[in-house]
Amino acid sequence: MIRVDDDVAYNQLRDTLEKYDFASKSGTKWDTKRKLFLQNLPDLIASLPTPTVIDSEVHAAALAKLREAQAELLNYEAEADKLKNYISQLEHAKDAADVAALKAELSDTDPVLEFNNATAAVGKMFLKVGGKEVLKAMIADHYGHQYAIDMMNYGDEYQEAALKQLVNLDTRQVLWNAARAKELARHIDAVDAILDNPDAYAAISKEFANNDVPLEPDNLEFWQAFYGV
Repeated sequence: MIRVDDDVAYNQLRDTLEKYDFASKSGTKWDTKRKLFLQNLPDLIASLPTPTVIDSEVHAAALAKLREAQAELLNYEAEADKLKNYISQLEHAKDAADVAALKAELSDTDPVLEFNNATAAVGKMFLKVGGKEVLKAMIADHYGHQYAIDMMNYGDEYQEAALKQLVNLDTRQVLWNAARAKELARHIDAVDAILDNPDAYAAISKEFANNDVPLEPDNLEFWQAFYGV
């Protein structure tokens, strides 16, 4: 037995027939007839009558696939509605903090993972602003805390920050219009937004319950624990 649409198997069929003295007139004629038959085969199959009775197992399997597909479709529709709502709210978001808050509210991402990524992004900014002391001073300034710029011990860091237009050494002020300062502010706002979400805060608080660190992003202990400054 061979599959009716198996091109190569027809030559094996010919070899088998020849063993029983069913010899073809020529190999060329056999190939011509074989190719013509295979060319017409799709139409021949389409013209065959379909079965009127379906095997119960086949029916059950098809029905199971249908139900699975319907359930998956419902999930896709629910996800699509969720994304439409997400996009609509993003269009009305005023700033990065609003966007971060929406992400925390609407995303299925683990809030602890989001928090870890957000705090890591703030902590890594020391490489861009000039050093950890500069980063700590900028975070303090972001929250309106008084923080003295220590040029005696951290002069090199602040000189680098000044060259990057991040601080004014004469006025001792952070220049928040600088590109890196704006980048830092976005990351800090993202951390604030995550912690402002009650569900996210509860999950994060549970995760770090044993750390004895207040989950207050304007607190020095928080900066030391999560930003490494």
